[in-house]
Amino acid sequence: MRTMFRYLAEEGLIDANPFDNVKPVEENDNEIQIMSVEQLKRLLAAPNQRRYSGFRDYVIMNVLLDGFLRINDALSL
Repeated sequence: MRTMFRYLAEEGLIDANPFDNVKPVEENDNEIQIMSVEQLKRLLAAPNQRRYSGFRDYVIMNVLLDGFLRINDALSL
């Protein structure tokens, strides 16, 4: 939004940029801890793929990882 309004103000399409007085949000510089490759391999190896429920869980886990989905999004598929 900030970029769009800056562009509109620079082009003269609006009189003033409403975001001039809005401070940018401060972002936390903490690094997010993620799984290692070994942990991910162990997690994907956990379901017993010879059973229907285990294979289903394995597929859902891959969909979550590959599609960057939230659990509710994957379950609604």
